Amino acid sequence: MFTYLFRHYNAIATQALEYEYPFPNCIYTIRKDEIDGPILKYARVGDQIVHRWECLSDVYGLLVYNCYVEDGQGEKQIVIDENGCHTDRTILGDPTYVESLNMAYRDSLVFKFADRVIVRFQCQIRLCVKDGGGCVGITPPMCFGEKQQRNDLFVTTDESMLAHAPKMSNITDIQSKKRRRIRSSVSERSKFTVDADLISQPVYVLDTDDEDADEYNNRLRQNMPEVCVSNALFVILICVMIVALLALTASSIWLMRRWLRLVPKVTN
Repeated sequence: MFTYLFRHYNAIATQALEYEYPFPNCIYTIRKDEIDGPILKYARVGDQIVHRWECLSDVYGLLVYNCYVEDGQGEKQIVIDENGCHTDRTILGDPTYVESLNMAYRDSLVFKFADRVIVRFQCQIRLCVKDGGGCVGITPPMCFGEKQQRNDLFVTTDESMLAHAPKMSNITDIQSKKRRRIRSSVSERSKFTVDADLISQPVYVLDTDDEDADEYNNRLRQNMPEVCVSNALFVILICVMIVALLALTASSIWLMRRWLRLVPKVTN
């Protein structure tokens, strides 16, 4: 059961493609507010975030699919299916792909599992070589028609939009036919693909009635210098004690040697 979270990034490592291009480094980050926002460590339920999948190469395209959100204790729920399309738009919608196909992103709201404070995501990606149409029919996925049916369960639409629904459906059919023709034209070509897993970093999620995540992060940063100063003072204190002990030892040795010199004179 979900209440409304939401990387760390994980570089993929798997078998190399039988191709002349080097294997790319791919990462999955969850950002605050926008696609180039800071990477989150702490968040509050309902905050705006952006999921970002990318491969640091212009040679490959990627498809994001089979995404799960999990609580770190075994409970998980699928949010993007095997076709790369969303299963519940209220949690995470369909990824948007950039023109170069080496990055996808999707904005969403922070949520979490009930009675859990940690959330993380795990996705599979499929890489294809863009050269020679190697990514045609692989990415981006065709999710529009399926998404329209699913979204009726979660999204409230007005009558004007419902009136245009048949036209939108027809456009989708035309696009699907064009895509099928494109796929058939390249179906005889050999397509090199490879699958890999990307795992987000655990994110600590605060409830809406808890303190703001920004305030929590600021408080952690404010406490950090105090801890550092305390450690510095402790080190200085130890050094002073060592110096004092050495001085006391040296004084004791000097007094002892002086006393030993005076003893023969007294006996004489």
